[in-house]
Amino acid sequence: MTLTISLSPGSVTPSAPTATLLQGPSELVCLVLGFSPLDINITWLLDNVTELWNNNTITPYRAPGGKLGIRSYLSLAHQDWTPGAVYTCRVTITTQTLTLNISKPGVCLSVHSTFSWC
Repeated sequence: MTLTISLSPGSVTPSAPTATLLQGPSELVCLVLGFSPLDINITWLLDNVTELWNNNTITPYRAPGGKLGIRSYLSLAHQDWTPGAVYTCRVTITTQTLTLNISKPGVCLSVHSTFSWC
């Protein structure tokens, strides 16, 4: 799901945001802080190709200092969180795009310290 939020032009000075990608037990959270104006687009991708729709983006709120903040949650079933899969939160604000990636490292199995499968 892509969320686009716009506000009519005014005397808002554009500012660059900061973004953080957090991992919970069954979801990823993309936290964006300190942006203006209120014109933001958040898109979730799998392996930089497939757009994901199982997300929920909250309404922007005023953060300390008067700038804006927003959070987007991507729900993940256990079977979706496979080794090597790369999840991306892409944040576009006016002409700037931030891309945050997270992936689960590969899991290797060892047998008698001689053979391993990844």
